Amino acid sequence: MISSSLISQPLSFFLLGLCVENCLFAILSLLPRVVTIFNASERRVTPAIFYLIFALNASLLLYDVTGFYVAFNTTVDICRGVYKINNLFWHLFFIGFASFMLWKSWIVTDKNRVFLIFAVSALLYRTIWGIIDLAWSGGYWDAEIGCYYDQNGVSALHGAIGDVACDCIATIGSLTMFLKQENRELPFQSLWYQLAKENVVRSIVTLMVTCTIIYLDHASVHPAIFYIAYSVQEYTYIRLANVEIKYKRRRASLNSSLRAGRLSQIDS
Repeated sequence: MISSSLISQPLSFFLLGLCVENCLFAILSLLPRVVTIFNASERRVTPAIFYLIFALNASLLLYDVTGFYVAFNTTVDICRGVYKINNLFWHLFFIGFASFMLWKSWIVTDKNRVFLIFAVSALLYRTIWGIIDLAWSGGYWDAEIGCYYDQNGVSALHGAIGDVACDCIATIGSLTMFLKQENRELPFQSLWYQLAKENVVRSIVTLMVTCTIIYLDHASVHPAIFYIAYSVQEYTYIRLANVEIKYKRRRASLNSSLRAGRLSQIDS
């Protein structure tokens, strides 16, 4: 019988490699926009969401790089330190992704104040438990197995609760605006309809992935399956975030088309 590690480890590394490729592509794509922060005259042309996406990709890239390093080149002297850094980038990525999802849903709700209160509360809860997890979890050295990561169960549970809370709030916010009567009556190709549709799909997929990970975590599945699931989660999240770059171009094109259509009607 083939050892599960012989299958899971290459597959996990393959998925992590895809994550690295997506992160590098997004960073290179966004770099010309992000550097405008140093140019005051052009700063306003770069939406803040692009800075957040850039930070998301940088966090995941650094998390994967330190993950590869700790898997192949860790000694007793740096075991704790590398895992602390690795865990820091892990939390930065997930907190950043939650911020991204809540931000997009907040825009769709027309910046509703009640939604903002729930969103900030859930994000603050997730951030606090992320900080606690950095203190309670970490790398340890064992003479037989080498450097390993010891995850605190309490902080992991509350971190997962924070993730689900953020995902649920983002999904509810997107669905609420999408199901409003005035929004349902919008033309299929309208800019607002496209924006609502994008966020509904993205929020639902994110919530499904998060719930699946939590189920696997408490279902006592084989560690190999769990590692693959985490790799799939990373890849799914970064793809969902980076597709915003493509959506932004599509919305700009659609907005230009609608504007041109209105001008032609005025001229006629």
